[in-house]
Amino acid sequence: MKNLWIITAMIVGTTGLYADDAGTAASTVDRYAQACAYCHATPDVGAPVVGDKKIWQLIAKSGLRKVTQSVIHGTKRMPPKGTFSNYSDADVQAIVMYMFSQAGIDPFTLKD
Repeated sequence: MKNLWIITAMIVGTTGLYADDAGTAASTVDRYAQACAYCHATPDVGAPVVGDKKIWQLIAKSGLRKVTQSVIHGTKRMPPKGTFSNYSDADVQAIVMYMFSQAGIDPFTLKD
């Protein structure tokens, strides 16, 4: 898990860019937009809306590892990795960290 943290820190802490399987540059924000925004950008779907500080503070109580694992394996109505099975676990964690940050929560301060 320590290596996953180091990789995630490099992804989020530098430019936010990394190479995907095809060798093209993709950002965490682009991956969020592709895989997560449809459900997490509007309250009509029922998923926690990105930027809703109150709900994300509740989610944060579970800790980054547990939330990331829930996304990887699926939870409630959300399928594993939101159906983007080509995303690595590090990709998923970077997206989860991005989503926390959009609610004003520093993902590096969350319990493990």
